[in-house]
Amino acid sequence: MAIGHQHPGLVAESALLSAVPLPPLAYPSDVFQNGIAEKRLLSSLQLEGVLYACQRHQSILPSGKRSGMFIGDGAGVGKGRQIAGIILDNYARGRTKHVWLSIASDLRADAERDLADIGCHINVIDGCQALDAASSKGLGTGSSARDGVLFTTYSTLISSGKGTSGGNKRSRLQQIVDWCGGHEFDGCIMMDEAHKAKNFNAKKEESSTKVSQAVLALQDALPLARVVYLSATGVTDVTNLAYCDRLGLWGPQTPFSCFKDFMESMDKRGLGALEMLALELKAAGAYVSRGLSWQGAEFDTVECELPLQAVAQNDAACKFWQHLRSELEQAVRLTGVMGACSAKECVNGVHVCNPMRMFWAVCMRFFKELAIAYKVPFAVDCSQRAIAEGHSVVIGLQSTGEAGLECAMEKLGKRPGETVRGMVSSARHSAHRFITQFFPVRTKPEQRTVPTEDDYKSMLKARMDAARASGVAAEAVQQSQELAECVAAREKLLEDLQALDLPPSPLDALIDALGGPANVAEMTGRKARIARCQRTGKLRYELRPEGQHESLNIQERKHFMAGRKHVAIISDAASTGISLHAAVGSGASNRRRVHITLELAWAADKSIQQLGRSHRSHQESAPLYKLLMTNLGGERRFASAVAKRLMSLGALTKGDRRAASGGDMSAFDLDNKYGRTALKTVCASLQTATALAPGVALASLAPYIGVRVIAGEADEDPGNADALLKVLTAAKEGLEAMGLEQKNYSNVTMFLTRLQILPVARQNLLFAYFATRLDAVVREAKAAGLYDAGVADLLGSSVRLLHEPEVVAVDASGSQTRLSTIELDRGVSWDHANAKRAAAQESAANGFYRSVHRDITTQQHLVLLAVQRYVAGAQDADVQMHAGTRFVITRPSTGTSPFEMDGEDLAVKYRRIPDEADSLASAEAAWTQVYEDSKTAARGSRLMHISMLHGSVLPIWDALERTKTNCATIMTKAEQSLKVYRVALDSGEKLVGVRLPPAVVDDLKRNLHAVKLAREAGTRSGEALVTEPVAPIRENLLKKASTPKRTVLSYFSPVNGGNTPKTKPAAAAAAVGACTAAEAAPAGKRAVAAVSLASRTTSSSKKRAKPVHSPKSFFSPQQPPAAAAPTSGIAIMAAAAITVSTPEAARMIVDAEAYAVCFTASGAGAAAVAGVSSAAAIATTASAAATSDTVDLVSDSD
Repeated sequence: MAIGHQHPGLVAESALLSAVPLPPLAYPSDVFQNGIAEKRLLSSLQLEGVLYACQRHQSILPSGKRSGMFIGDGAGVGKGRQIAGIILDNYARGRTKHVWLSIASDLRADAERDLADIGCHINVIDGCQALDAASSKGLGTGSSARDGVLFTTYSTLISSGKGTSGGNKRSRLQQIVDWCGGHEFDGCIMMDEAHKAKNFNAKKEESSTKVSQAVLALQDALPLARVVYLSATGVTDVTNLAYCDRLGLWGPQTPFSCFKDFMESMDKRGLGALEMLALELKAAGAYVSRGLSWQGAEFDTVECELPLQAVAQNDAACKFWQHLRSELEQAVRLTGVMGACSAKECVNGVHVCNPMRMFWAVCMRFFKELAIAYKVPFAVDCSQRAIAEGHSVVIGLQSTGEAGLECAMEKLGKRPGETVRGMVSSARHSAHRFITQFFPVRTKPEQRTVPTEDDYKSMLKARMDAARASGVAAEAVQQSQELAECVAAREKLLEDLQALDLPPSPLDALIDALGGPANVAEMTGRKARIARCQRTGKLRYELRPEGQHESLNIQERKHFMAGRKHVAIISDAASTGISLHAAVGSGASNRRRVHITLELAWAADKSIQQLGRSHRSHQESAPLYKLLMTNLGGERRFASAVAKRLMSLGALTKGDRRAASGGDMSAFDLDNKYGRTALKTVCASLQTATALAPGVALASLAPYIGVRVIAGEADEDPGNADALLKVLTAAKEGLEAMGLEQKNYSNVTMFLTRLQILPVARQNLLFAYFATRLDAVVREAKAAGLYDAGVADLLGSSVRLLHEPEVVAVDASGSQTRLSTIELDRGVSWDHANAKRAAAQESAANGFYRSVHRDITTQQHLVLLAVQRYVAGAQDADVQMHAGTRFVITRPSTGTSPFEMDGEDLAVKYRRIPDEADSLASAEAAWTQVYEDSKTAARGSRLMHISMLHGSVLPIWDALERTKTNCATIMTKAEQSLKVYRVALDSGEKLVGVRLPPAVVDDLKRNLHAVKLAREAGTRSGEALVTEPVAPIRENLLKKASTPKRTVLSYFSPVNGGNTPKTKPAAAAAAVGACTAAEAAPAGKRAVAAVSLASRTTSSSKKRAKPVHSPKSFFSPQQPPAAAAPTSGIAIMAAAAITVSTPEAARMIVDAEAYAVCFTASGAGAAAVAGVSSAAAIATTASAAATSDTVDLVSDSD
């Protein structure tokens, strides 16, 4: 950008997105030229997001809705500043109403700060409650809420407002629409943390979340609103894009009629199409995604090897839950409660629904809390060492266990403030509540069929009267009896639960071990806790204090940022919108942040949101991240998924890496189509329990149950038969204990959560079986050329265009689709091959190999380079060993193969060439001959000609699909997948698009011509993209937005400009002295009390223009008290100002507009003026000193 200063942090963009430039910027930056740019209030990077959003808003989609913008910047770029900039630009151009949606009302202060930081002082309305307060009718029409920024939350959208005059409640959503002005509203709707609006079910809309439906309804009700979506994790899954209604991805003049069609199409096309989508949105100016570089940040994983006591606790808990499940199933059979929960049946605390529906949810929470509790000692140790080294600690978790704590205190009969014997296990009490409420002990109520009103009408009148007279009601006759057997089983279960040795609740134990609430800033959503009394040292149940003027989380954040507390604990409630980094200028800026992740969310992106709290721009130092992992089941593998996601964002020292980088991410992403296939085959193999799933070696599973495998013998050989049977039996028993039904054999999430009910050894066995099979499935897909790695690279020693790209299509927005023919030289010279070998990790197996057999065409032995592949940064010994047996193959004619070769196959087909001079000279000669001959060879040539569609590809995907269908007989299976590739030309230009065989180009052009004719027909019918002119700046509105609000301090401060000089230092000092003396005087004290009383008891007067006053005229009694009515608000402010002596006290006085009250001659008004008169003599010195320094005071009419 030509304006704006350099961003204070090092910002990076993924290599894939950087291959596509933004469109030319034509939107004017005149709003930001005068002051904002010069004062360095917005960086060039932030101005880029602001101006491209404003430019995007000038377009009206063919659907009639205004185009929207998606800002996907990560933490540290400044999404709040960009929101403020967009609002300021629109306000200055005459649009004075805007809506700012956020996740929590606490963040209003941050919104006001972001606006003020760029010199924007627009009125911020504090939610719909402020609209109610500003209007006597509750419709938001009060003067203080006529315009400005309405700051509200997503949860408010789905709530109801106050009753209207008719007594009916109006929804908050409708109240917001009404405040905006309805259908013609063209202000901004800023959806901060827009991912809160995901989870829209296009196939079954009624099952969508209320927030997602409300967000779509808001956009439908305000079609001309300028919508901006802001989220660092908002475009992670195509199913979560439904709320992005304004990006123009579906609807008229697009290939998709609705979101459902768009979603289904993208699902079929895989990861590459999704990445292509992001590229095209950026190319259209509808999407930017920049992120703070993670340079300087360190990343570490801490292995939490469970002690024997913890393993014993966990196994005992597993045994209890398996017994509970067995007893529940027996009780369900005895009582007959087999149906789903129904509000009509589950009444008065008697549950007649199947408790197994609740069992697994409670079980998951129970073991999740145990896993966190086991890591508490490790977290305490890491924290104490970090603090000793001069660092500050941020500990992240997702849940607080508040529900279990409430249950425990309710059972113990404890009230807030009472002491408790020790820390409680909220997991134990959650299980206790489940057993008490849901364990069935009564038979299901029987229902007798009785006549209904329709039945009565069909009877003869006489018989109907007789039936009614008999007293037969139209309600079900319910009979239920308690079963002693079930009651006894329930009581025994409660006794067994109480006898379990369980660790205390993690959050309370963590805070207590780190010094208690006085030393730990807790930023969670819970209201109560167990804490140690500083005076007595005893534990007590207490309510967390509520903030009077700001939320408790904000108060705790201030303590942490100021360095008064060195530990901060954040939960999911504080994972977004709060900055805890080593901010420059803060009290704890010199203390590096050590961010400890105690609990991971199952969604990796949610964990990334939390990690971003401690890594922001404008920081003294980058954080040190520590992921704590136990050796339980899949937790370690999932922590690795988060680590790889961080790497894809450029988190580690290697710099900014491309997103979704092929096999790197696939090795850790479990819940995908490959994971589902792997789990299905694992479960199927355990049904028969005769052999392991393909690609799984017995030696990789035997150690988990302590059996030995004879090396050199196959798994099916007699020597290993016993070990194989034991492994399969143990795994099958574990699967049965998990209760995984056959219909859920491909449900990876359910499998991972139910693993927790197994003892440690069993759950690790089953997870290792699944993970090993997943690796095999991925290898098979890669070998067949069917692996979806997203955007793949076309690599070559030389890549060039054979001719200028041909424009083959132009969509409704003017974006072009281009066709290029590329010549790719795949060959690798001898020198280049040696460089590849030198760059690889050292291994005795690396080197050049010669084929055992001669090539059928050349009758020569072929030479290749084999480099052993390692998983970078892998710490799992099994993964490392397995990955190390595979080799990356490079040949002189075809370059590096995308398919790896198994070490066993390599040993059978090739022999390693010794690293001796003579042997290498012979290999070089053979290599070079093949390299040179392949340049002109008709078969196996190293030169390839490739056709690539690039530019705007998604709008023509229907034409591509038709071409694939028409030309299926001449396209390979890999070509029919329409994979997306990236290629870097020798000129430095990068192209991203779909690779096509040249033979299908003519058919594609015919299909594109048909698409063009259909689009022209739509344009003639009025479905076209419309661009509006840019509205001019209205200077009065820009000045109003840029002028700070008047406070008591600004009223009595000198104004620079015109003929008004600054106050002399002597005058200021004298005024301060006068104020100090006046405060001590009885009259001065009475004046303060009078002002306070008057402000509460009088109503606002009509605004009146006031003359310019001097300090002398202000502090001199102009009229006697009896003639002082009405006294101006300015005089009242003067009375207050001379009776306080500190700036802190003065700031407590509200600005003059609120004090523009009409005083009468009696009571408070007279006392206030008397106070001014009594203090006038004291103030004479100050007035005399400042006689020549008149102060231009703005009247309260302004």
